[in-house]
Amino acid sequence: MAAKSALKNSFGSWFKNPTDGYLNELLGPGGAEALRKLDVEIERARSTLYTAGTAPQRNFSENVLMMIKQSTLQKRYENPVYAGPEIPYYNADVFQKAARLSRFANASYTVPAINIMCDLVPSLAPEHIHLVYSGKGVGCPHFFIATDPLTDQLVLAIRGTADATDALTDTLAEKSPFLGGNAHLGMFECATSVIEHGRDKLVELMTGTGKKLSVTGHSLGAGTAVLVMLMLCGESGYSAPFSAGRNTTCWAFAAPPVFGPPEKIPRWTSSNIFAFVHHVDMIPRLGLAAVFSLCQAEKIVDEMDISASERASFLFNYDTSFRVQLPDHGSYGIMADVESDFTKFTSVGTNILMFNDQDGKITCYTVEPYQLNNRILLHQNMVTCHLLGGYIKIIDECVNDLEPPPGLVRRIIHSVVG
Repeated sequence: MAAKSALKNSFGSWFKNPTDGYLNELLGPGGAEALRKLDVEIERARSTLYTAGTAPQRNFSENVLMMIKQSTLQKRYENPVYAGPEIPYYNADVFQKAARLSRFANASYTVPAINIMCDLVPSLAPEHIHLVYSGKGVGCPHFFIATDPLTDQLVLAIRGTADATDALTDTLAEKSPFLGGNAHLGMFECATSVIEHGRDKLVELMTGTGKKLSVTGHSLGAGTAVLVMLMLCGESGYSAPFSAGRNTTCWAFAAPPVFGPPEKIPRWTSSNIFAFVHHVDMIPRLGLAAVFSLCQAEKIVDEMDISASERASFLFNYDTSFRVQLPDHGSYGIMADVESDFTKFTSVGTNILMFNDQDGKITCYTVEPYQLNNRILLHQNMVTCHLLGGYIKIIDECVNDLEPPPGLVRRIIHSVVG
């Protein structure tokens, strides 16, 4: 009943704007605009999926809206691990540090307002901040470098994009050669700018104090943080004074796929880059395969024998009854010529997936890139789950409420007892 009630409220603006109104109510403010940010990629995919002489019959957003509604009502992704093993994750130290660093990522959105930055991070004061950089123009990010007074470690916090709408503006961009593979061009340029304007200060602070460094960010800032980490530590994981794991780590919240192909990702990243994903957040899943999968499913829906009145009735009537089962993903069958046109980026590091199960219990798994990069999970929260406030909240829940797996408890007891 709660799901039906929520969806009934979501579809209240049908008569104002049949598609945009629904999308904004269902996905949150900016939902329709978020999907429109994918227009270029969607049209490129459609040009491949539709053969000569054929064309879509209906609006893309209308088809996807139906898919989102049915997927949400049927609770297909209440558990977002749709393929592969469910591997519980529990590390109290990691969650404690992530909770702290997520506040620094949040503070980066207020650069260069130092007083507001300090208000957003408990115990942080102006004297703890060593550098504030406020770039101007494309490829010039905002970031700051500070000493965390609680951990006595250095933090490089890079501003990202506050919501999914802005993140989609440049998520599926061109590529730049990097470390034998390719990096996302837009975030690569931002990372290069961070290195140009911040590396000397980091070297000075690390060599002068011996302090450790954490690189962090949210959304595109998280993707930039991952690339900065790769630039600082290099392919081997060490480029003095930066040593992955020993004195330098990366904490990425809602990072989009930024590097590829997977075989070119340095091995050291798996234990020194922590990439957090909140439930059905679409941005960490927004890779080439996922976009094609969505377009394949939408094409099937577009070609289904569903009348205009049936479509309107399903969208306007708030129940789950619909004679047709709608797909929410395709087969990922991508032709060779398409592979040459698109660059496949993937997630980097240890992917930590956090969500509340159907009973509201906090749940956390580690997932492999293929469990993220191949499908956008169609759900009414796929846009709002990207907000940093939601990440902060659920990481705090991991700190306070997540229970260690039974096997881990037994190992801890055994080690203590002897």
